[in-house]
Amino acid sequence: MQINSHPFLQKLFLRISSLLVLFLAPTSLANAHLRWFVDIDSPSAKAYQAAGQFHFDIVYLILLAGAVGFVIIAIMLDNLARKNKMVDNLLNKPVHIPFHLEWRLVSILLGLMLMLNSHHGVLLAPNLPTSGAFTYKAAIIAQFVVGLLFLSQLSFVLSAIGTFCLATITAIITPFEIMIDYVFEFGGIILAFYLIGPSMCRLDRILWPAYSSRNERLAVGVLALALGAQLAELALHNKLMNPGLALIFMDDNSYLNFMLLLGFSSFDNIYFVFAAAIAELTLGTLLVFGVATRLVALGIGGVFMLTATIFGLHELLGHIPIMAVVLLVVLHGRDGSFLDLLRRSLIDIKARA
Repeated sequence: MQINSHPFLQKLFLRISSLLVLFLAPTSLANAHLRWFVDIDSPSAKAYQAAGQFHFDIVYLILLAGAVGFVIIAIMLDNLARKNKMVDNLLNKPVHIPFHLEWRLVSILLGLMLMLNSHHGVLLAPNLPTSGAFTYKAAIIAQFVVGLLFLSQLSFVLSAIGTFCLATITAIITPFEIMIDYVFEFGGIILAFYLIGPSMCRLDRILWPAYSSRNERLAVGVLALALGAQLAELALHNKLMNPGLALIFMDDNSYLNFMLLLGFSSFDNIYFVFAAAIAELTLGTLLVFGVATRLVALGIGGVFMLTATIFGLHELLGHIPIMAVVLLVVLHGRDGSFLDLLRRSLIDIKARA
C-alpha cells in the first residue's frame, strides 16, 4: 500500500511533517545542554540569571497552543496507527536487525565516547572536567577501561555495572545542579545494557542465568522513557527555571533566532528560549507516555544532527548517548513505549493468575 495512493494519508503526512519541522526548529537551535557553552560562574552569567525571566503575554499563549496542537496530532496519529495497518507499520513495526547489530553499534559508539572523554580529561560529558586529584585521575582511568569493555563487547552486564560505578563516582565529585542533567540519560543506558546483555553475550548469560527474553523489549522501553525524562529535565532545569542561562547562549549566538530572519521583529530571544523549552518538554512527555515514539524519536534525531552541524565535533561527541538512544527507539518502534510494555506485562500477569 502506497501513501501517494491515499489522498487523506498523503495530506495527513504532509501536514504532520510540516508541523514537526516548525515545532522542532527552536529546539534544534537552542542547545539542550546549555552548560557546555555557558560559564555559569562568570559575573555576566550571574547577572543574566538574575534578570532573565518570562513575562507572559499573547505570544507565550500562542506557543503553548502550538504545543497542545502538536500533542493532539501525535495522539490522533497514534490512534490512527491502531486502525490502519500501513500507518502502524510506518510508526510502530520494529525493524529486525540480525545479530543485534544495532546494539553492538551503539556499544561501539559509547565505548569510543568514553575513551575520547578520558583523552580530553572529562568524565561522561564535556562540562564534567577533572582536576589533578587522585580520585579524578582514577575515574579517568576507570572511564577508559569501561570504554574498552564496551568496545570489546565481552560483557554488556559488566559494561553496565562499570558505567554505574563511574556515574556514581562522578555524582559524588560533581555538584548536583550539573549532574542532574545526566542522571536519566546514563541511568537509562546502564539499565538497558544490563537488560539486553544476556541475549548477546555468553558471559552475561552465565552472570545472569534467570534472564528472560522479554527483557530485550523492556530495554528499548527503558531507553525511550529515560530519553523523554532527560529532555523534560533539560527543558525545566536549563530553560524554564533558569531562562537567564539560555539567554546568555542566545545573545552570544543571536543568528540562531531564525524567527527574526522571517520578519517577526518582535520575536525576542526570550520568546525563542520559551519556545525551545516547551518543544523539549512536549517531546519528552510524548516519549515518556509512548505516544508516536518513532515519529518523535526521528524528530529528536534530526534536531541533534542539526546542532552537530552547527556546533561541530564538541557537540556531536557529547550527544552520542542521546543519538544512540534515538537510533534504537526509531528501529524498534512500538517497543519504545515503556508504558505500553508495562500494560502488556500487567495483562500477562493477570492472565496467569
